[in-house]
Amino acid sequence: MKLWGALAVVVLAVAGVIVGLVAFGGGSSSTALPKKGPYSPLTVPTPTTPLVGGVFLGDPEEHSASDLQMIVSPGRGPRHFTLSIVNTSGIGYVNSFQWYPPPGVTVLSVTGSSQGRCSMSGTSGLGGNLFKTVVLDPNISCTGVNLKPPTCTCRGDGGSMTVSFVADKSGILPGAARVVSMTPVLKIVPSYVPPADK
Repeated sequence: MKLWGALAVVVLAVAGVIVGLVAFGGGSSSTALPKKGPYSPLTVPTPTTPLVGGVFLGDPEEHSASDLQMIVSPGRGPRHFTLSIVNTSGIGYVNSFQWYPPPGVTVLSVTGSSQGRCSMSGTSGLGGNLFKTVVLDPNISCTGVNLKPPTCTCRGDGGSMTVSFVADKSGILPGAARVVSMTPVLKIVPSYVPPADK
């Protein structure tokens, strides 16, 4: 019985010390953290994604490069071009996409497309009412194209289309594309041709 009484006294004493430390900060005065030097708080800068010619470097939509195959060829006049797009995706139908010209090239107008509706797009409205019609980083936006998936991602037999446009330079490279919307198919699109049964 005496042992239990002694344990109870010890427990109460320890609890009192803990309460005192919590309530009064342990008897030590609080000091402000240093603003400079090796013990200053860490700061993490906000990450930025650079924009080059309308293309976000490090874009999370990097998989779009495997969903579309692009070829830019000369058109019928000076600085006229034809953009050929083929669906190479294993997901399904490509319903809409955006095409960005290579750095240093500006798209001036879209003159036609073999499927869907293609028009100029970009960042507009900068400067409020002062510059309503100014479009930065112009690109081509195509909707309602519904390019069918390939029979195999190893073949280039998916749905295809062409877009005619005018640029400010000649001899341009394919640029980059970003798939905006797709309709998945309820079957697996193979990535290789299985061997023929003998």
